[in-house]
Amino acid sequence: MGNRTKNLKPFFIRCLSAILVLIWGTTLSVGQIPSEQNNRVSIAFFPEGGKLITGESCVIGFKATTAKGEPIAVRCNIVDDKKNIYGEAMAFHEGRGSFEIIPEEGYQYFLTCRLDSTEQSFPLPPHTPKGLALKLSQHPQGFQFEMANHAEVMEEQPASIIGEMNGRTVFKIEVPMGKQNFRGVISTTSASILSGIMKVAVLNKENKAIADRLVFVHRPIEKLQVTKIDALILEANWYVQTTEDSAKKALDLQMLTHDFKPGLIQLLSGNAPMVLDSIKSMNEVVLRGKKRSATEEMNDFYSKGFFSSGETRILDLVNGPDKIVHENIFEFLKFKVPGLLVVDPNYENSGMPSLDPFDDPSGYRIYYRQQPTISSLGNAPMAIYLNEVQISPTVLATVPANDIVLIKVFSNFALAPGGGAGGALAIYTKKPNEKKPYRFER
Repeated sequence: MGNRTKNLKPFFIRCLSAILVLIWGTTLSVGQIPSEQNNRVSIAFFPEGGKLITGESCVIGFKATTAKGEPIAVRCNIVDDKKNIYGEAMAFHEGRGSFEIIPEEGYQYFLTCRLDSTEQSFPLPPHTPKGLALKLSQHPQGFQFEMANHAEVMEEQPASIIGEMNGRTVFKIEVPMGKQNFRGVISTTSASILSGIMKVAVLNKENKAIADRLVFVHRPIEKLQVTKIDALILEANWYVQTTEDSAKKALDLQMLTHDFKPGLIQLLSGNAPMVLDSIKSMNEVVLRGKKRSATEEMNDFYSKGFFSSGETRILDLVNGPDKIVHENIFEFLKFKVPGLLVVDPNYENSGMPSLDPFDDPSGYRIYYRQQPTISSLGNAPMAIYLNEVQISPTVLATVPANDIVLIKVFSNFALAPGGGAGGALAIYTKKPNEKKPYRFER
């Protein structure tokens, strides 16, 4: 019996060792699998407007996440199937980022990322030569839009652009029939447009959306006062308190990728119940009683409606120091308005008929604070109004300079064709006042 027990000891030891090895090996295997999965990255793509159009510039938003759905910072190369490299794309905020690309016919595009010595490749959505390309960008008065129409069927032809907030339409812009390239400015300065998400949609004749983009209308607000401090409040205060563009960019990435926290959006819109104090707009103006200047009285007398406010510069040629002693108004504007560019007539093209009388290369053209653009449409000229009626630069050149009493410069003007992306110039000539002898009249 003792010998049998002695002989069984090595057997039990061997069995126990095998069991331990099996358990230990299983533990290692189970632990390695999640580790490998956690290192796997997923990237979702969100082309602006919904489509990638061949030959048209497109901004593509993306969000990178782990296998558990957690955001992860990545740095990727933009490549094609011919191994050409076009640049880098990096996650900017919470795994979200964006990049711009002009897809070419015959090429397929990818993002390639390297993580822990393993390279992953993510194909971009396929591009098509047909459809509508839509781009939106920040503008001092709201958002500038650009459309390139390559649709062939009537159902995909754009008829209008609308903005919707909280289930109601806050603006509508008609799209000229048959116009392949169209751009303008969406003004959000109206008091009826509050902070929050706005859906910009391009509609066809049947009012069906053929392209859309979410944007956030951001009114500056004071620091949020709450009963408790949590991560959501701190994040919301970062968006509204910082003066850097990084906060606006991070918020726009949430709109571009359709990935945002509802509670955060409520806070930024001033609708969260946890906010104790009402959120006051930083741009509220308290009017205090004071004597109006001669220029203010003159502005009230001559300008009406949309022309009465919103200008970036006003020149009072009656009460102010500026006087026109030049041959025409164009020569005066060249030296008196910073950022304004007057292009002299190109007489070599004077014999060529112009398709657009308001942008005739054979006459004067005026541009205001134009920046370099990658748009195929180029820069938009200023819209010109004489006594609040739109005229061409050619007509303005015939106006006697000594009849002009007031000049107003607008960085953009919603009433102008296409939303007035190039700005507007409002010019007023003297007129008699039979009721009151205002001191500014000549």
